[in-house]
Amino acid sequence: MRWLNFRISALILPLMCTMPFAAHAQALQCDIPRTLPAAILERPPAGAINQSPATGNILALSWSPQYCRTNGRRDPIQCSGQNGSFGFILHGLWPDGPGQNDPAWCAPAEALPPALIRQNLCRMPSVRLQQHEWAKHGTCVSKQPSQYFKASALLFDALKWPDMNALSRDRVTTEGFLKAFVLANPGLRTDMLRVDTAKGGWLKEVRLCLDTDYKPKRCPRDQRSANPRAALKIWRISKGCHQG
Repeated sequence: MRWLNFRISALILPLMCTMPFAAHAQALQCDIPRTLPAAILERPPAGAINQSPATGNILALSWSPQYCRTNGRRDPIQCSGQNGSFGFILHGLWPDGPGQNDPAWCAPAEALPPALIRQNLCRMPSVRLQQHEWAKHGTCVSKQPSQYFKASALLFDALKWPDMNALSRDRVTTEGFLKAFVLANPGLRTDMLRVDTAKGGWLKEVRLCLDTDYKPKRCPRDQRSANPRAALKIWRISKGCHQG
């Protein structure tokens, strides 16, 4: 198991040198509420603990407008419009194993401290999601949640985003979207990315494949993607209004 530690920057900085720096969270605005819900401990499902070594990593980027169409009431910070209007958010940094043998729930997870939650809320605007990602994936990556979220933030902040509202107005295919994504991020290739869609061909998530040193790599065959020739529909970022 390759644990993250205080030398994390030495692993991640080579990636950042190949990409333009961008502001965190493609948000039109991000207003952190004064009071946040408490992080609730989550126990692994029966038989879900898997401490196998990782052969790579996945940086998962959720398209918030699509998520909020069906889950708005579940995550009001992300979806109510009262705390911001988000585009791509950080879903998580996942250790990846061969085939479906992915490390998960590697160690008991304590509740995240409020200060750490606030620090990452504009990238991952859900207390529930932050706690889940740390418990399921982060415990297989780092012994400390601060290091896991630091690694995730460095990778996420290194990305730039294509003009998503412009793409939403075009008749774009999955392949066309991926080309726009790599055009915004010199150093990436389309075979390093995978696209996940919801029913009807709506953009749901983008996943960046990484090696064990957190550098972009060609995605393994078990990481499936939407048909590159299929039409990709994209919900626009809705500024200042409810998206749920």
